[in-house]
Amino acid sequence: MNDPCQKCPLLRYKARTCTPPEIIKGATILFVGEAPGKDDIKQRRPFVGPTGRILNTIARKNGLLRGRDFSLINAVRCVNLQKPKPPMAAIRCCQYFFRQDLRRASPKKIICLGSSAWAALMDKAQGRIDKARGKIMEIKI
Repeated sequence: MNDPCQKCPLLRYKARTCTPPEIIKGATILFVGEAPGKDDIKQRRPFVGPTGRILNTIARKNGLLRGRDFSLINAVRCVNLQKPKPPMAAIRCCQYFFRQDLRRASPKKIICLGSSAWAALMDKAQGRIDKARGKIMEIKI
């Protein structure tokens, strides 16, 4: 297989660092984010910055613990910190890794946190998450 990263528009950013997913064996819930943030890149873990703290608080209030009950991945593994919303071309380049991560996580429930996460999951153009908000859908991974 050719390296999909070679075609990625984020490749030109020298400061780019890949942030791997956090997949918990046996977790039934998967949160899908858009892209790693500044803190995620520093620690090479997803959702460790302000968004992660909010997510952890909401999860705890609902009886879920990070590291036990849910896995975390992003639509893309790298980011341009000047424009944190990933372009569709980057999402498409990351699809190979994203699909591998989905199969490894093998969740029963997937919660998309934003339109880029939705675009990666549905392999569609960005921006139509509003049509699915609050709906339960079945997908094949």
